[in-house]
Amino acid sequence: MQSSESSVIPDEKYRSFIENAGLGIITLNSEGVHEKVNSAFCGITGFEKHEIIGQKIPPSYWPTRFIKELKEEIKRMQTSGFIRTQSYFQRRNHDIFPVSITGSIVFDPNNCKKEYILLIDDITEIKKNERELRLTTDMLVAVNNKLEKKIKERTEQVESLIKQKDEFINQLGHDLKNPLTPIINLLPVIEGKLIDETSKEIIDVVKRNAIYMRDLVLKTIQLARLDSPNVIFNFEYLDLKELIKEIIKNLEIVFKNHNIEIETKIDEFTIKADRLRFDELIRNLLDNAVKYSQTVGKIVIEAKEKPKGFVQIKIIDNGIGMTQEQISHIFEDFYRADPKIHDFKSSGLGMPICKKIVEKHGGKIWVESQGLNKGTKIIFKIPLKENEKLNDEI
Repeated sequence: MQSSESSVIPDEKYRSFIENAGLGIITLNSEGVHEKVNSAFCGITGFEKHEIIGQKIPPSYWPTRFIKELKEEIKRMQTSGFIRTQSYFQRRNHDIFPVSITGSIVFDPNNCKKEYILLIDDITEIKKNERELRLTTDMLVAVNNKLEKKIKERTEQVESLIKQKDEFINQLGHDLKNPLTPIINLLPVIEGKLIDETSKEIIDVVKRNAIYMRDLVLKTIQLARLDSPNVIFNFEYLDLKELIKEIIKNLEIVFKNHNIEIETKIDEFTIKADRLRFDELIRNLLDNAVKYSQTVGKIVIEAKEKPKGFVQIKIIDNGIGMTQEQISHIFEDFYRADPKIHDFKSSGLGMPICKKIVEKHGGKIWVESQGLNKGTKIIFKIPLKENEKLNDEI
């Protein structure tokens, strides 16, 4: 065995470093004989230094079944001068455990002999964590595959239900709307032939109820269609100022009959919208403003870029206003601010329809009011032509 004086690391401070290192360190001479073993290595394997020093490869801490692998690694190190690998050692009690091995060849300048220095680390915990991670990953993959399968099945079911719902709504609309049309058309004829005022009043009640039922059916069908992912909007680039100007002109007689003053504060904008749906949106909002206006009312329509890339449109009235409780329910289907009042002009679906139209345009709608008799602001924003994709500000 080579003496310690002929070591490649004769300096005492390096010996101290090797001895006190946290990793196991061994050195082998060119014949594969162990020359140095530090305390950390003894702690890892359970062998004493005197049981290892002087032993030739393969030593007692290397399991027999991994000796072939060891010899191949030594050959590789002899060729390349360096190795980094993983293998298995066995303790004195023959327990086998995984280790990482980093090795290098160095030369002793005193006698021109080469030595092998191996750094050994017990990676039992690392391997344990790797196994747990692998098992967890396999479980997650299995769960994910199962979820994907269920999602696919549920998606197919939902698509089937949506198709059935669309067919049902269309059929329901046909079955309910068609019988109402001749009734609504015939009631005025019958009313005209009546002389008795009481009978005329009865017919008038029937007529208003029939019209209300027809409008309710139409709006229910419309809302259901807007809810469907299959609904198609015909988007085009529109001049917002001209579009609202045209809507106001068409509603001029309504404003005049209700003593409503209209004021517009609309900047120049080009929007991407479905003309018919956007027209209906503005009409519905103006209809609400008129319906709940004062005896002499005023409606202001504003349109400004806020935030950047979006046009914000406000319809402001000086009408009866709303409480916060009413505002919190305003977009619910069939909601009326006062359920005790049966309003033949209101189905409770106008605002939900407006909400769906705004959302289909990539926007958001909300209502503000300072309270009863303090007016109402209905506000919505949609992307401008240059900002068609919905962003995080919505």
